[in-house]
Amino acid sequence: MRPLDSTPSIARRACALSLCLALALLPALPAQAAPAAGRLAATFSISGRPAPRLAVALVDLERGRVVRGVTDASGRLRLGLAAGSYALMVESKAPLVVSRGPRVVRVAAAGLTRAQVELLLAGALAAATQQGKAQITHDEAACFLAEEFPLLTASVEPAAPYPSARVYFRPARATEFFYVEMEATPEGGFQGRLPRPRLEASPIEYYVAFLTADGEEVKTETHSVKVVENDSACTAGRLAALGGPGEVTVYSAATGAAVAPAGFAAGSLALTAGTVAALVSGAAAAGISAAVTVTNPVPTPVPTPVPSVTPTPTPRPTPSPSPTPTPTPEPTPSPTPSTASK
Repeated sequence: MRPLDSTPSIARRACALSLCLALALLPALPAQAAPAAGRLAATFSISGRPAPRLAVALVDLERGRVVRGVTDASGRLRLGLAAGSYALMVESKAPLVVSRGPRVVRVAAAGLTRAQVELLLAGALAAATQQGKAQITHDEAACFLAEEFPLLTASVEPAAPYPSARVYFRPARATEFFYVEMEATPEGGFQGRLPRPRLEASPIEYYVAFLTADGEEVKTETHSVKVVENDSACTAGRLAALGGPGEVTVYSAATGAAVAPAGFAAGSLALTAGTVAALVSGAAAAGISAAVTVTNPVPTPVPTPVPSVTPTPTPRPTPSPSPTPTPTPEPTPSPTPSTASK
């Protein structure tokens, strides 16, 4: 039997050894990271105690990148970050939720941003809300400025999770409530912007409501506000803050469909296709998601087309029959008298 040739195997081993030695001799390159234009110093705790070795993820809301870090033995996290807004997320097998503290932090360029985040087990939070411990803090308004966007703010303890936060309102002479969705603020609270009220909408009733994870609604008292022309006309209390420009989507509390309540400036409402159909036909239209912005909710009437007149054809004259000429009779020749024979 011919012995196996081991030369290729020896050559491959020598090549692999040379490659390993070459890689080992290469200088170590530092890992590339996002430019650190600012710093974050955050402290995390769970039920009042430091949260050591907690995995934290920060999502860059502007660039879509994720930066991860781990807290130290005292629950502190120190990171260098590019300037921007970051959403705080906890990577843990335990069902932890933020009960107090910011959900979004803004890191300034060449500065230090501090944040303190209190976490709570989801079960403990649900038990707290079931026992009626959820408290809403809201500085009620006494007046809304006419033709301006009222901005209402509120906060709730414990701060999360709440599937929805809304401002319900009802203008004068309305039989049902409407609502707008509130948005979370970087400070951990919520804010809601109402459409621009007219003077005829006064008085307006409103209240703030949060929906818990168990489907329970926690809400404030119902407040009555007056719509005024200027600041000096608000003598009963605080004038509501003013929100920025832009359309506001308003929903019916009874049907959940987007609607255009009477008493508010048309240019401040963002209507859906279902609302346009309701304005035109007077029927409720729900479940339509295609959104269009309407600056004039009164439909422009379509002119009725004038029916075209069919021209009457001009009658053609009936031709008179040509008389048939009577043939002239040919004269009958007179007989020639015959000559008597002699």
